[in-house]
Amino acid sequence: SDTSFRAYGKQKLNPKGIWYTPITGIWQTVWLESVPVNYLKDLKITTDFDEKSVTFKLDSSVTANGQISIYDEGQLVTEQYFQNPKVKITINNIKPWSPEIPHLYDFSIKLDRDFVQGYFAFRKLSIGDGPYGKCLFLNNQPYFMNGVLDQGYFSDGLYTPASDQAYVDDIVAMKNLGYNTLRKHIKIEPLRYYYHCDRLGMIVWQDMVNGGRNDFLKMAVLPTIGFQTFSDEKNLKSFGRETPESQKAFQEELRETVNHLFNHPSICLWTIFNEGWGQFRSAYFYEYLRSLDSSRIIDAASGWFDQGAPDLSSKHIYFRKVRIRKGRINRPVVLSEFGGYSCGIKDHRYSDEEFGYKKFTMLADFQKAFQKLYEEEIIPNLKNGLAAAIYTQLSDVEEEINGILTYDRKVVKLDPEMTNTIFDKLKL
Repeated sequence: SDTSFRAYGKQKLNPKGIWYTPITGIWQTVWLESVPVNYLKDLKITTDFDEKSVTFKLDSSVTANGQISIYDEGQLVTEQYFQNPKVKITINNIKPWSPEIPHLYDFSIKLDRDFVQGYFAFRKLSIGDGPYGKCLFLNNQPYFMNGVLDQGYFSDGLYTPASDQAYVDDIVAMKNLGYNTLRKHIKIEPLRYYYHCDRLGMIVWQDMVNGGRNDFLKMAVLPTIGFQTFSDEKNLKSFGRETPESQKAFQEELRETVNHLFNHPSICLWTIFNEGWGQFRSAYFYEYLRSLDSSRIIDAASGWFDQGAPDLSSKHIYFRKVRIRKGRINRPVVLSEFGGYSCGIKDHRYSDEEFGYKKFTMLADFQKAFQKLYEEEIIPNLKNGLAAAIYTQLSDVEEEINGILTYDRKVVKLDPEMTNTIFDKLKL
């Protein structure tokens, strides 16, 4: 957990407030399979939306010599034989992936006696000039990413849900409310989670898992009241990244994360650092991550300690009104955390202790405040250049009671009819 400089996320040996119970043991999928002598060890899939092409980069144990077949809704689209590890295939009249229509293409690869099946999607992420300034584009169209912070903790298993269906239920619950994005907060889920986001149509902002140490005064208190200019090229001790061993570990973990999750089309944005936790050399890591993956948007410093790296100006606002100053920054402005309104539900709480940014005892008052927050602070700021918004958060977690769902997922605190009416106005 937090006793090491390595990635630990929200785990603390002494959990309280925004920090949660640590976990041990195997918590992700484990399997054993037999393979032939010549088998497919790894596969990287890259699509080009404008060229209408898909490229398969194969890593085989012996030789890359076989056949790729691509299917659309069960119908064979094209078939190609290959004799080298990089195969590029063009597809006419592509069907794009989006949260509204999450279209997936299936494929199969025959490599001697090995046989692999999978899927891919055509979607493009970019940044450009929208109706109100710089904004995010999906498939060459301005697109407002409206989402929630997803911690990935469960009352009956902490890091691990009781079943695969629990992931589906969370994703569907947020889609039913009208959200199109989940920010997976400093945790890497089993691949089944991303598969469900791919097929159901849910954009994922994937955080790198933080390590280092957290200086509460410098990383939380001072930035919250406005002191957010702090160099991450210096001050490495304050960020908990002063040792070469710690710095090397983060770079390795970042590379492994990108390689592990690369093929999932639902992942549209990488977050490198959050609120300064273990942050260092964010401008360098923006360029390093861009060299690993040029297809996705990158948030180099979510919340504060922005060092001016592309692609975004990423803000966290909890204790003051949301005010975006139009045209001040030549980057899309995203509200990568806000809200955090709290309302504990009797018989669905983890403990008597509670944490949240604005507390309500009555559910009706919580709902009215939620509606007012979006109608008076989020929707009006679209015209000032707000390009995306991530509400805190999907569910209650331990002492935090600021979820849209309770920790046990038994109660939805918001009315889908109300939220969909609000979110219909969050379009560019």
